[in-house]
Amino acid sequence: DDRTLVNQIMAAGERSRNIIAMTDPLLPYEAREILGKSYLVVSQRMHGTISSLQKGVPAICLSYSVKFSEVIGNYLGLPDLVVEIRKANFGEDLNKVCSTIDLILENMATLKVRIEKAVSKAKNEAMIQIEDLSRDMVS
Repeated sequence: DDRTLVNQIMAAGERSRNIIAMTDPLLPYEAREILGKSYLVVSQRMHGTISSLQKGVPAICLSYSVKFSEVIGNYLGLPDLVVEIRKANFGEDLNKVCSTIDLILENMATLKVRIEKAVSKAKNEAMIQIEDLSRDMVS
């Protein structure tokens, strides 16, 4: 349950009015609206990460599987947004997350440009695939 990790992260750090832990279930459109209005997102879920990036919002991926490194790191070319996290090393991993947040905050403008380029490239490639599929279906 992601709420366990969220609660641990919130308990480990200073509480701030600028940090809001989302623990209630949300409908997809509600989540996307919140993510799009965020300054920075930390997510353990691929859909939340992709939605944030599509909206131009930097998203740190708390990676528990290789898919984050492959999709966000390799395909989108944003490996600095992927933080490998394991339950056994929570304290050490939390320090990595905090360091990544600091790095993002220091480089926000250039990171947003990189995100915009990566998302645009991915959208273009998706459209090419859709067009190829539609031609194959008509043939």
